[in-house]
Amino acid sequence: MPSPLIPLMLVDAYNVIGKWGELERIKNRHGLAAARTELTERMANYCAVENLPTELVFDAYGRTGAGTYEPITNLVTLYYTAGGQTADTYIERQCSELRHQRRLIVVTSDRVEGWTVKGYGAELRTAEALISDVCGGLGKMRARLQSKTTSANNLAGRIKASDREQLNRLRYGI
Repeated sequence: MPSPLIPLMLVDAYNVIGKWGELERIKNRHGLAAARTELTERMANYCAVENLPTELVFDAYGRTGAGTYEPITNLVTLYYTAGGQTADTYIERQCSELRHQRRLIVVTSDRVEGWTVKGYGAELRTAEALISDVCGGLGKMRARLQSKTTSANNLAGRIKASDREQLNRLRYGI
């Protein structure tokens, strides 16, 4: 049985920002850079929980020259397309080049782009589905952290006062 392909999620980032009401409001109030930053932070958290390598692909609005990669975490990379290149063309090229090497998941709500990447064998997720998963995944993460905090607090309450005092002396070098 062949080994499963390592996944890679390619996200049409401006498409997601436009579909995510909260990020759209941030964009309108504080600018596109603020919305990009917020999307990047949320995706970094989501990808860490899901252990899912991801490229957030941004069109080169007003940029010239070559495209640039910006690693954010070991799982999340930003890619700004080359001047004159769209996120769609970059994603299509990646699907063409990586289709036999990776399990590709493309996130876009652009119907025509969806048909194109499916032709390369990529899985398609809508921006709305990703947004729902990210919001749900972050909720799960908060619940897990709350549970760990509660467990830690319960543990502190079970330590004898004399042991707690000795631990504090060790901690503070008293």
